[in-house]
Amino acid sequence: MSDITDQVINAGRDRKKEEKRRQPSSLVLQEPQLKSAKAELQAAKAKLSQAKLDLERTDVKAPFDCFVRSKSFDVGQFLQPGVAVANLFSSDAVEIIVPVTSEEVQRVNRARIANNSRPLKATVELKAGEVRHHWDGLLVRVLGNVDTRGRMHRVVVEVLEPYFQSVDGFERTRLVPLSVGSFADVTIEAGSLSGVIPVPRVALRRDSRVWVVDENSKLKTLSVRVAYSDSSNVYIEEGLPEGSLIVLTKITAAVDGMLLRVAEM
Repeated sequence: MSDITDQVINAGRDRKKEEKRRQPSSLVLQEPQLKSAKAELQAAKAKLSQAKLDLERTDVKAPFDCFVRSKSFDVGQFLQPGVAVANLFSSDAVEIIVPVTSEEVQRVNRARIANNSRPLKATVELKAGEVRHHWDGLLVRVLGNVDTRGRMHRVVVEVLEPYFQSVDGFERTRLVPLSVGSFADVTIEAGSLSGVIPVPRVALRRDSRVWVVDENSKLKTLSVRVAYSDSSNVYIEEGLPEGSLIVLTKITAAVDGMLLRVAEM
């Protein structure tokens, strides 16, 4: 029995060895190539997911309603993060840079102080053919620097809805928009001047002085403070008594106390 059992065991071992010998090796089954292919597939899936995410991020959205003024890219072009791709401007509002004189900016500042620094009302007018179109605006700020070319002060007027107009809750395109780059006339409501005396500009001499004729028909020089001036008049708020007889004639070598002859009008 023992010999028979040993033979059976040996026969079983031989059969297993034969079966194992007959099985193909991992190289025959291309298992290394299969593992490499699976790894490449996973890497490709990861790249695809990243590409889809990158594609979603190429949908550039502006944080406000706007028009595209210019762009610096073409379809199919690769872009780097942080590179400017377009120049936009808002369609909800426009800002108009208005040049003003020193006297005008002084009056604007006076009006802003009187208005508790709230924006001043303004009217913008644009001529299209024979028709003049109007927009309401607000003077929102005074720029702190002077234009280097015209040596003019500048204020900023903001106009809402320059391209579209809300009518009964619906947004409609204006027939004549207040387009960026247009020239327009701007009127700023700076309030009325009170307690001032208007006199012709020729009456104002150097160093803010005015010549008057005193009760003895003699020349007298007064130092005045000008509140505002325009193309024809200056508006004096201090230093000129009411009812003064102002000298408009140009006098050579004028001195206080010289006798004057008042021309009959």
